[in-house]
Amino acid sequence: MATRVRNSDWQEDQDLKDDLVKYVRQNLRRKEILDFVKIDYPMYAWSPRTLSRRLQYLISASSSSIMASIVIYAKLLEKQWMVPVVY
Repeated sequence: MATRVRNSDWQEDQDLKDDLVKYVRQNLRRKEILDFVKIDYPMYAWSPRTLSRRLQYLISASSSSIMASIVIYAKLLEKQWMVPVVY
């Protein structure tokens, strides 16, 4: 049996992030996603609750990076067109 790590290492695991995004895009149910990640990532503790927390983390991390991109784009528009952008 694999040793389970109960820390935040999963937040830096790009393969895990990519797989979770792939499973969500495939419209898999949480039970199906859990089955896959328990097999592919046994080094992390998995339960319905941990899956929910990790998916929520990905959503909030994605949202903040998208918002940062929007702000940068708005600033570029302001500079180029000399028009204030409300965001």
